[in-house]
Amino acid sequence: MGEVRGDARCRRGAHRHEQRPADPRRVPDAEGKAVTTAGGHAALITPDLVLLGATADDRDTAIRVAASRLSRAGRLTDEHAYVQAVLEREAATSTAVGFGIATPHAKTDAVARTSIAVLRLSTAVRWSGEDDVDLVVQLAVTEADRSDEHLRILAALARRLVHADFRAQLRGTPTAQGVVDLLDGI
Repeated sequence: MGEVRGDARCRRGAHRHEQRPADPRRVPDAEGKAVTTAGGHAALITPDLVLLGATADDRDTAIRVAASRLSRAGRLTDEHAYVQAVLEREAATSTAVGFGIATPHAKTDAVARTSIAVLRLSTAVRWSGEDDVDLVVQLAVTEADRSDEHLRILAALARRLVHADFRAQLRGTPTAQGVVDLLDGI
């Protein structure tokens, strides 16, 4: 039997028009535009989650600024609870990973959709001990995600962050979209 194309089926009336379910890989950004990454999965990061030239007086302020971006983009259900979870995680063990980078994160039901926010600070802040950080890659993970999703994302980030050229690109790209493009596929 030959292949029937959609337009031929419509002309012959061989099917009923049905509303297709929304594509779960396409999700709205803060402005309501559908965003899908090149890999076809829902975007963990969109330009509205990136802040270049951010200012913060300290680690806790940087975490709150990133949380505010996540909240405004509709990625959090409870900004305060999310910030508390991130700060509790930081109290247990610092997320400064070296190279002037920190990866604060929390897995909590205060997160609506697993996401990454990035702050490129205009001036480094003391993160912990002797670590100064000017690049914050903050992860928000839903409780509903499989148990190791945040570990998978953190490992993918770590594999990229160990490369000096990648870090230079993150620090040097002039646009939020450039940061998104660099982190696509994580």
